[in-house]
Amino acid sequence: MNNKNELEQEIEAIEENQEMEVSLDAQEGENSQEAQQTVNITFEPLKREEVAQLFNDEELEAFLYSIKCRAVSLRADDINGAVEDFVKLTLGAVDVSSMPQDVFDALMNIKVSGIEEIKDTYDVINIGKEFYNLLNTAERNNISVESVRKRTENLYRRGVIDDEQMAMGYHNVALLFESLDKSNGYYSKGRDYNVFTNKYMVKALNLTSSIELIQTCLNYIPEKTKNMREMVQDALDRAFRENGNDASSMFQICMLYAESFEKYGCVPVGFEERNVEKDGNYHSIIYYKEALKYAPTVNDEIRTLRRIAKKQNKKDIKGYIDTRLSIIKISSGKLKVMEMLRLANNEGVDDKLKMKLYEGAVNELIEDKFMPKGEKNLLWKNIKANLSDLYGNNSRKIARLQAISDKYFPEVKTKKKVGFSKKSSTGKDYFSR
Repeated sequence: MNNKNELEQEIEAIEENQEMEVSLDAQEGENSQEAQQTVNITFEPLKREEVAQLFNDEELEAFLYSIKCRAVSLRADDINGAVEDFVKLTLGAVDVSSMPQDVFDALMNIKVSGIEEIKDTYDVINIGKEFYNLLNTAERNNISVESVRKRTENLYRRGVIDDEQMAMGYHNVALLFESLDKSNGYYSKGRDYNVFTNKYMVKALNLTSSIELIQTCLNYIPEKTKNMREMVQDALDRAFRENGNDASSMFQICMLYAESFEKYGCVPVGFEERNVEKDGNYHSIIYYKEALKYAPTVNDEIRTLRRIAKKQNKKDIKGYIDTRLSIIKISSGKLKVMEMLRLANNEGVDDKLKMKLYEGAVNELIEDKFMPKGEKNLLWKNIKANLSDLYGNNSRKIARLQAISDKYFPEVKTKKKVGFSKKSSTGKDYFSR
């Protein structure tokens, strides 16, 4: 079918006959030989009784919701999977891979016309495919981007898609604007062309509860954007409500909460001192400590503790020392040695704790199986000098220190210099008499 009249005639024939056989050309084999595959397809609207054989109402709602989420994801595999699932629902096991696009579109428009929620889902699929195709073609322009935006917003107003799917739609629109060339005349003279990308990322942030999408929005939206603190923390509140029972998600949410207080501060509450920076640091520590409860790995725990320590340093020296000791407690090997040495060098640490830290570093240094011997000896010299100062005139401890040095860190004997002869490889010297 090459023109509109032929397509209209085809659809009319379909509606009159209700059933017809469609011949599909398929290519098979390495020689691309053409083969004919004939299948029977019923060209009439899908009936609820047919759907009821596959899903109850609740299952169908969940199934269609999953399709809509995947359709607007911008991920090729998810979009293809959504289309495949939808085709199975509406056409069963029919292979449509070789069906001409216009025939497929005409067929699907008839099949989905009898059930509103299925028809709406097909509209979302088409929107999702359009987002993907526009982003991956040089043919996109201002009008095409505005068109898909308005149609997506119309689906949202009608309740076909929810906040999360509309948020993803705004994210997609933002990426389309980002991809448009500044020279196409869309952007006002003297105006930052990223303003439209930022605008729709802000719209996405104001709707989403997805941790991944929140993080993506934060990567795009300038920190000085108006009401940024409120928007970020409102989004995180939504994410908290959606993911409160998932430890991995809670770790990410708490970390983002803490970072948001670091960047944007907070509104003083009650009798707190009206100092936004102080309040921001105070609240960020609270959320970093909360994140520790959900840290999925030791490395995540250490990373979080370091952020807490950075906030405490020089402002809460006791808290700082306790946090650094917590890092030492869960560390091992070279990392543990270096953490103990760093803390021992802090001005707020008393001599008693310094001695304990240096001695602990020696114990870990001796047990470590992976650190090169040269590096071990270098660290030992530093630790030995510091411990000697701390031990003072305590002959027993000085003797023990020397015994450890002799046994575990003996002086490396200097190797003899490698001899060199100016003679040739055959032993000849043409400069000698």
